[in-house]
Amino acid sequence: MEVEAHLSNEGVFSRAKGKKCILHIGMHKTGSSSIQQSLHHNLRDGNFKYIDLNEPNHSAALELLFRKDPNKNPQIAVLNLTDEEMQKRKSNIWQKIIYQVSQVGDATYIFSAESLVSLSEDELVLMYDSLSQMFSKIIVVAYIRPPKGFIKSAFQQKLKGVHISSLGEPLPTYRWRFEKFDNVFGKDNVLFWKFEPKEFPEGDVVLDFCEKLQIRFPKEKTIKVNESLSLEAVSLLYVYRKFGPPYGTGAAANKKMKTIVDALTSIGSSKFELKKEFISYILEKDGEDIDWMEKRLGSALTESEEADACYAIDKEEDLIEIAYQSVYLLNEGAYQKINPPIHKSQDVKEVVQGIHRFYESKEK
Repeated sequence: MEVEAHLSNEGVFSRAKGKKCILHIGMHKTGSSSIQQSLHHNLRDGNFKYIDLNEPNHSAALELLFRKDPNKNPQIAVLNLTDEEMQKRKSNIWQKIIYQVSQVGDATYIFSAESLVSLSEDELVLMYDSLSQMFSKIIVVAYIRPPKGFIKSAFQQKLKGVHISSLGEPLPTYRWRFEKFDNVFGKDNVLFWKFEPKEFPEGDVVLDFCEKLQIRFPKEKTIKVNESLSLEAVSLLYVYRKFGPPYGTGAAANKKMKTIVDALTSIGSSKFELKKEFISYILEKDGEDIDWMEKRLGSALTESEEADACYAIDKEEDLIEIAYQSVYLLNEGAYQKINPPIHKSQDVKEVVQGIHRFYESKEK
């Protein structure tokens, strides 16, 4: 096993063996970015160490170590690494981990990588066997987001990425994501917490995470990463992704989409909401999976009832119509005056063109 080669020095092994590890695995859309950024930059509690792998999110690094085909991760695939380069990177990651863990002291070490839920059970066995060479105790922790909130948030995230999904997708697929961690790490070592911001200290997931794990962390040091978009922004992005130019590949395409998404965060003020009937229909199809998660969590995955927003949607045509009515808002969000100004339109091609002009104003 690779880790054994790096631990071959008896002194390093004796200092690393017997320490504790917390493996935070999300789930997606539960404030993981805020937790990662806050702990990476501002954790000062000497009893805990956030592993430094250059990036706050450890997903790509850990997938490189434990995925049989690391190129399934888009962040890795875009690098086009040769086998030799891949092995060199893996070796460097192991060296960083082992150097940090082998330092004198009894700190608990924290990894955070929400994409680990996509690993197979066999790949998780490899991870468990490898980490067990260094840690005597491994605790897996995850927030569980109720299905309605997850579906809304995950749909937005898909729009920002490589693949566009249908309204109401993706589903939480709780059992597929989490049962394998029970199987590999043991139920007693896997902690699930309901994602319920109204119950968090000051509504802050970072403070809740630290409180649950008894990490001393000053509230003024939390870093909030708000990734949600307004209804208007979601609609415009949907039209652009659906009817605009192909996404493309590589760093340039990713940079362009990030520029567009970042710019759209200032557009609109309406909350993106799905109609209750639509959500109920979706959840009925996924009832067995939700039942499994509720039983494992020991808590119902209900969410507080909210009245339908003025523009709650349940079909693609709703998004397109809102984009028609909202495209003129891009004039207000541009860095410099767009001339001629963008007007409301009933043509998706004109909406796409307006978004492209908006993007160009940001690039100048």
